Amino acid sequence: MDKTHYKELIEKYFEETITDVEIKELSDWIKNDRQLHDWWEQEFERSDSSMNPVLRDKLFARIKEETLGKEVRPLRIIPWKWVAAILLPVCVAFFTYYLLDSSPTAETPFIVKAGKGDKATIELPDGTNVVLNSASQLSYLNNFGENVRRVQLNGEAYFKVAHDEKHAFIVQIGDLEVKVLGTSFNVSAYEDAKDVTVVLLEGKVGVYAQKISHIMKPGDKIEYN
Repeated sequence: MDKTHYKELIEKYFEETITDVEIKELSDWIKNDRQLHDWWEQEFERSDSSMNPVLRDKLFARIKEETLGKEVRPLRIIPWKWVAAILLPVCVAFFTYYLLDSSPTAETPFIVKAGKGDKATIELPDGTNVVLNSASQLSYLNNFGENVRRVQLNGEAYFKVAHDEKHAFIVQIGDLEVKVLGTSFNVSAYEDAKDVTVVLLEGKVGVYAQKISHIMKPGDKIEYN
């Protein structure tokens, strides 16, 4: 299976440039992959909370009609290009993650990106939720969670870390490490920015580098140059 090809089909679907033949190919792929089909439905159920729920349900019906072959009435009242602009970054982020090598080694990084002007929501293998801000990238190795839960960040992200006393969660930004067991915090570390900024919302984190070792409390903000 050419995974790059299927990723391109997903992008073409949401850009409305996909052909009937390609829709059939995409439909067959989704129907034959249980994990992918389940995600496809769940993603629409929990899509952007600001979206009108009636519109969201009708949109999902249209998706199932076109890609899963369900019997639903055609829908003509949906502002499709507007909706696609909202959902495309989320779907591309997921499929970038999903379509990586199916047999990765421990040293193979999983990479998720949010394009400029977009955001991406990720759930890590341990249940940690991450929201990537515009023009940001998060990566982690295939052995994530075996000894330590380590991710690398370039850009800005909000983390709500799943509690695990046995496995610390570490965000690596260059030579700076933000280490936690379970908490909520925001890290801003764009390449062209002068400082790395860490804001703790709840819980407790440790921030470590060559020149710094500091335990943060809720409400604390640290800027590291």
